[in-house]
Amino acid sequence: MILGVAGVAIAALTVFKPEVEKVVVDEKLPAVTVLRAVQEMATIPVYTRGVIKFATEIFLVAEVQGRIEDVSANFASGGSFKKDEVLLRIDPISYELDLTNAEAKVATAKLNVERVRADVKGNKQSKTKIGKARIEEAYAQLSAAKAGLTRVRLLLDRTEIRAPFDGRIRETTVDVGQYITPGIQVARVYATDVAEISLPLSNRQQSLVQIPIQYDGEEMQGHGSAVMLKVESGGEEYYWPGEVVRTEGGINELTRMIYLVAAIEAPYARDVNQPHRPPLLPGDFAEVEIEGRQFSNVVVLPRDVIRNGNQVWTVTNNHRLKVKDVEVLHRGRDQVYISDGIEDGEFVVLTKLDVAVDGMRVQLADNDLAEYSAAFESEVSRETNTHLLESGTAYADGSGPLGGALRNGASTGIVIEEAEPPAPLSEND
Repeated sequence: MILGVAGVAIAALTVFKPEVEKVVVDEKLPAVTVLRAVQEMATIPVYTRGVIKFATEIFLVAEVQGRIEDVSANFASGGSFKKDEVLLRIDPISYELDLTNAEAKVATAKLNVERVRADVKGNKQSKTKIGKARIEEAYAQLSAAKAGLTRVRLLLDRTEIRAPFDGRIRETTVDVGQYITPGIQVARVYATDVAEISLPLSNRQQSLVQIPIQYDGEEMQGHGSAVMLKVESGGEEYYWPGEVVRTEGGINELTRMIYLVAAIEAPYARDVNQPHRPPLLPGDFAEVEIEGRQFSNVVVLPRDVIRNGNQVWTVTNNHRLKVKDVEVLHRGRDQVYISDGIEDGEFVVLTKLDVAVDGMRVQLADNDLAEYSAAFESEVSRETNTHLLESGTAYADGSGPLGGALRNGASTGIVIEEAEPPAPLSEND
């Protein structure tokens, strides 16, 4: 009886067992934005900064003594002058007197030569040693007198201090009425034909830049990289083109940096494309972009796609995240240049994720999905042969592969549509 009752109870439980409710589990996937990688010829710019100086900058020095009796209207700090322009005059009276005296000495020496020659000839000493010596002495005195005359003329000419080139005055140290002596610096001037700027570069940056090389006894080899200077003036930014022309004498022992010298032609000339650009002044601080070498098969990406030093995330054709090690050629200010590790056409993840595991599923933003699907459609067809797998993710706005299902009240999730014959989804898919 006990066994019978137990059997009836078991049968009743089997017949009237509760139905298991099937629940669709939503698969919440992180959404990412991707960028398609393109291998290209890339020129890598190098950024640095420096202070403007002029290629030719000298002190004007007085070579004679006297009182300054006149100065040019341009003889002032910031004044502009042309080559051979008289900048200041020193009182020439004493040198004019010396000139008269020197001319008299020359005349006397000439007269002495004629007198000696006539005397030697009259005494029939032309072929004797004494006669020849007397004539040589007379000519030597004439030469000395002429040299004295030339010297005085030079000193008189130097009472006018002239500009040695086209340029500007940085500062003056004397003024009209002041008495000066030889060796006194009267002004500091610079030429305005070429400006220069020293640019510090690290050893890594040097490999990206074209630098002219010169060996002993040889001409300069190669051309330097082009540069572009940016100087801020009055709240505006202005630009000057230039070129690397040489390096400075050695490597800085403290910073281990090498300094390139870039030349900027006509820094005071007008630019029709920048009508309000002021002249480039010595002491200006400039930010500089140096045009680098060209490299082939380089992928240029935003700098923040690099993870953990030398890794990037990509998305495979089945919406899975792949972590890849890459070789970084150069890290720029805003971009990174990758020489190896990313194939042409791969989709690189731009979005930052709190957790990223190699092989995890992700969903793509709507604006990236069309390009992504088109890129992989033919590849997926080849890989699956008789199976056409269309994997997609529903989005909150009802768009995407599951848009129709959402509008009909279906739950969100991954939908797999399989062609005949059906095949189970493997772990790796």
